Amino acid sequence: MFIRETYNYKENSCSLPVKSVMMSCDFEVGITKKNSIVEIYRGSFSFDPSYLKGVGLEAITVEKKLFVIFTFKDGKYNEFFWDLPWNNPFVTFREGKLIGLQWWNPLFILETNKFKLWRKKESLQIKAGPEFEGVVTYSELRQV
Repeated sequence: MFIRETYNYKENSCSLPVKSVMMSCDFEVGITKKNSIVEIYRGSFSFDPSYLKGVGLEAITVEKKLFVIFTFKDGKYNEFFWDLPWNNPFVTFREGKLIGLQWWNPLFILETNKFKLWRKKESLQIKAGPEFEGVVTYSELRQV
């Protein structure tokens, strides 16, 4: 066994990068017709919670490591679906508790607990209007 005495030991200022924990949440969009859910679409988002302080109203944006995937009709849409900064999704929190996902783009609006088709999309063969509005529900946040 080798033992060495250390004199005037100084801590190294280098540090290893800490791998951040990601949180994830699933959501469902239930398209309603006459107060009944007629179609369900699913998605999820994940984010780095280290950006949250847990005080007041806060938002996690794409710039703060928000990732979103939403399957709707014939496509999968991610956070860069309509690649303009004002169309990027964000997740809001109040006092550290999830309020919901906000995402406005040329195809649909996902606003906390409401969903609305913004305009007609020919490839989906659907029309915009009240028949394509719905409610959004969220699962519990989980660590991934």
